[in-house]
Amino acid sequence: MKTSFLLFAGLLLCIGSKSEAQVTIGDFDHLFIGQNAVNLTAASLPPDTSVDYFDSLDLNSDGQYDVRFRLSATKTTGSQGGSSMIIALHPGFEFAGSGTGLVARLAAGDQVGPGNLWVSGTGTLVTKFNNAGVPAQSGNWSLQASGYVGYRIITPQDTFYGWMSMRAQVNTSVPSATLQVRSNWTIEPAVPIQYQHFVVAGDVGGLVPGSKTILLDQGPVPFGGTATKGDSLDLNNDGISDVYLSAWVCNGYDCTIGSTGLSGMHTGFNFIDGVEYARRFNQGDTIVSGGNWNLFASPYHTSAFVSKGGGFGGYQSQGEWKNMYTGYLGFRLVTPASDTLLGWMRVFTYSLETNGARLEVNAWAIEPDPAQKPVIQWTVVPDKAVYCAGDTITLQSLTQHAQSEWHFWDGATDTAQNVTLVLPDSTVSIYLKAVNPYGTASITQVLQISPLSLTASDLTLDCAQPMGTLFAETNIPAEIRWVIGNDTIHGLPFPPVNSPGPALVVAQDAYGCIVSEQIDILADFTAPDIALEYESGNQLLLAYSSTPGTVFQWISGTSPDPVYGDTVHVAVSGVYTLVATAPNGCTATEQITAVATPIREPWVGTISIQPIPANDFLRIENYTPDAFDYNIFDLNGQARLEAGTILANSVSRADIKSLPGGMYVLRGYSGKGALYSRIFVKL
Repeated sequence: MKTSFLLFAGLLLCIGSKSEAQVTIGDFDHLFIGQNAVNLTAASLPPDTSVDYFDSLDLNSDGQYDVRFRLSATKTTGSQGGSSMIIALHPGFEFAGSGTGLVARLAAGDQVGPGNLWVSGTGTLVTKFNNAGVPAQSGNWSLQASGYVGYRIITPQDTFYGWMSMRAQVNTSVPSATLQVRSNWTIEPAVPIQYQHFVVAGDVGGLVPGSKTILLDQGPVPFGGTATKGDSLDLNNDGISDVYLSAWVCNGYDCTIGSTGLSGMHTGFNFIDGVEYARRFNQGDTIVSGGNWNLFASPYHTSAFVSKGGGFGGYQSQGEWKNMYTGYLGFRLVTPASDTLLGWMRVFTYSLETNGARLEVNAWAIEPDPAQKPVIQWTVVPDKAVYCAGDTITLQSLTQHAQSEWHFWDGATDTAQNVTLVLPDSTVSIYLKAVNPYGTASITQVLQISPLSLTASDLTLDCAQPMGTLFAETNIPAEIRWVIGNDTIHGLPFPPVNSPGPALVVAQDAYGCIVSEQIDILADFTAPDIALEYESGNQLLLAYSSTPGTVFQWISGTSPDPVYGDTVHVAVSGVYTLVATAPNGCTATEQITAVATPIREPWVGTISIQPIPANDFLRIENYTPDAFDYNIFDLNGQARLEAGTILANSVSRADIKSLPGGMYVLRGYSGKGALYSRIFVKL
């Protein structure tokens, strides 16, 4: 096997180019001497066996294999022998020939230059077979196994000549076959091509990583059968599958093989050839645009990774992945726009004859396609139809040919591939954009946020409502539960309570979103404070309370009907009970004894009322020198009408149409403290 190496700008074998010249076989002066040999040998074949062995050389150290060597041998009932040949791996390699398809066997001292007969393609060194007892042989190396092969390599800059010391031999009786390229091969010094277009195996810098991987694990099959597992890759994400990969197993008399391989799905896909089929690169190796592309494969460039097995077709163990398992495949893709994109695949593969074959492409990358518009997609984790306010999400952008740019609902932007956010309490939109010189790709997605809201009110217990019912409602259907102390109560009806304390109400909608609210159960059982006063001179009971809104009710033994108000006229002596009721329903009670005294009438005959009984109006005559105010009370002391003021020496008329029929008391109060009282009847 050979190990190729790449010379970049600055690492030169010599400087400058040359005109058409020639080299002398056996002369090493001013020539580059190769360090890699080829040694292919087939011997002691089992019956009914055929083998093919390959090796290759990169003669001018430009990273591209120039020539492949093939050795074949067969041992069957009707035929045994072998053959050897050289195969040009690109149009720039030609060998010195002596006829159609035959490689010239040159000797030391011969000249290699423009005057030789130059042949491209495939050339035979020696072929020997004994078919049914009839020997047959061809090739210039049939009679003498050792010699020299002249060759030339034509580059865009110049033509370089060289020679190889070769040994090609076939023994039909054993049979056995040998093909050797000894380490003393030469070529004229050449300025290596300054490759600027390359990728590094395993490095994704500046490349578009693959979004799909392949795992093909084909197990054993019954005798007489075959089975294949395959899958394909769209390398530049243009909707066109580029390469098909397969794992194949065959089990039969003439087919006991496990193999893995690849096939280009259109002429634009190609891979770099190795010494045996698809070349295996190591991580960090350089894959250059001038590499040894499989130019002479079928139009769709088919090759094997590894093949292992035997049968009538002969024992085989081929491919650069045999016993190596893991490596990198270099590939190129020529797009419909004639852009050439380089890339690599990380391959794990092996074969087990009829027991199975495995092929795994667990990573790959390709140069961006300059003729393509950006490709963009994104994922959100977790992926939900409706989110909850406060949810944490992670966004991941997957773009090709451009960098992503996030635009969020609050005006913020970000260019990171992964972004973590906390969602607000209302539905939002997220905009993802990718731009390159060929266009813009964008995605807008709305994230629905549950609008769930909860309304709940504090509850106050008091004397009017010593037991209350909790209340809460939501704006959309949701399950409601209450947490009071150590108890949790689900759903309706809402629970009644009779003691104060905190309570938590929780609502959960169909999307799992939860809102809660803390409420207070309050208690107000405070009775109103009251005070009583009796003005005996005016014969008035007065009630006071510092509690706003208190209602006063007077009860006496002289009347079955209660009297309401904070002031009561005492017409009859007795015990009066005051019941004060606060707005919270709580009451306070207090009693007082009031003595009704006769009313003095200092102006007898000077103040009179008429008619008695009265109907709609009451005429009041005041012939005193003082004005006085008057009110009208019923006999229970309840004020029924605030009539007004009567001026001195005047007559006034009081409107009593609103009073129901019955007995009433008109009470007057002068500014000098005099008291006037008259009883009248209203019809």
